[in-house]
Amino acid sequence: MLRKFQIIFLVVIGFTFLFSASEIKIGVLAPLTGRFDYAGQLMKEGILTANHLKDSVLGRKIKLVFADTESTPEGTNRAVEYLLSQGVVAIIGEQASSNTLVAAELCEKNKITLVVPMATNPTITEGKIYVSRICFTDDLQGKALAEFVFRNLRSEKVVVFTDSTQLYSVGLSKYFIEQFKKYSSTFLEINYDPIKTDFEKVVLKTLEYKPRTVVITGYSKEIAIVYRLLKKHDFKGYIVSGDATYPGQIRDINGEPAEGLIYTAIYHPEAKFTKTAQTMLQTYKKLFSKEVEGFAAVSTSFDAYMILLDSIERAKSLDSTAIAKALRNVKNFQGATGVITIDPKTGNALTSILLVQIRKGEPVYLDRISLEMLK
Repeated sequence: MLRKFQIIFLVVIGFTFLFSASEIKIGVLAPLTGRFDYAGQLMKEGILTANHLKDSVLGRKIKLVFADTESTPEGTNRAVEYLLSQGVVAIIGEQASSNTLVAAELCEKNKITLVVPMATNPTITEGKIYVSRICFTDDLQGKALAEFVFRNLRSEKVVVFTDSTQLYSVGLSKYFIEQFKKYSSTFLEINYDPIKTDFEKVVLKTLEYKPRTVVITGYSKEIAIVYRLLKKHDFKGYIVSGDATYPGQIRDINGEPAEGLIYTAIYHPEAKFTKTAQTMLQTYKKLFSKEVEGFAAVSTSFDAYMILLDSIERAKSLDSTAIAKALRNVKNFQGATGVITIDPKTGNALTSILLVQIRKGEPVYLDRISLEMLK
């Protein structure tokens, strides 16, 4: 009898080992706690939606390994080290540019593929082989914002709010100002620290300057603060922000959606409603019993996962160099955010930039600025 139990035990252990060995581990870097936890949760939901639709590659099941970056560069460093110790074949992440740059450096050093869903600072992919992204970059976004503000909003006088603690915001402001200066020299840049700055004071300074448009290149929590204060003081001009805008986090002083706010985005159903987008939205609602709130974070994470699996299939290998090479050869991929092509030289997606405005509580598609228009 003892012998029989020993045999059964060994068989169970053997099957467990074989099943575990057959899994393919994909790491996910997400800010699940801390300052960017809202975006991190949306990112997680986007990847889980994609995984629900496609949970295997090369005939093997995928095991997602999530690592919380705690919304900091230090936390990102620990999270990447953890994922490497788990034997992941590739990593998806992060959201914030400052954190993603840390991840990019570590992944390049360790020759592990990193797919970036939404971090937009150009330096993330510069000089790297193993790092590719599926979204636009801040040099193009800043240029597009400046063109829109000057030409469409007819604004020759602006105030730019820059989060001096974040690579994303510093870079986006820089590129915006460089382009805007080609048309007007009438601008004021206000640098702020999200913890230390007296926002009431800097908003009053803004109002004294009397701009037609206020541009905020930071993240949603600070966009919300500046928006509420401007409205409190009856500012009648335009308020514009970048792609780190999550409308669900931005409310006026009465708790209502930020009426009139204009922001850049990589995705909007009216602009790029592909069959893949429709499938993503339906599956998301089925899984989470709600409509998608953060279109960009959910859809880009969804696409990052699907593009990674497509690259693994085309590489016909789990070798990181082969996967990274396949990523740089993505052409006309039918994603939720639209048709995606990745530049083989830069590792950046060749995609348009959308302008969206909150109207009656809903994000309304305004305009699309293509790469050709920015040349």
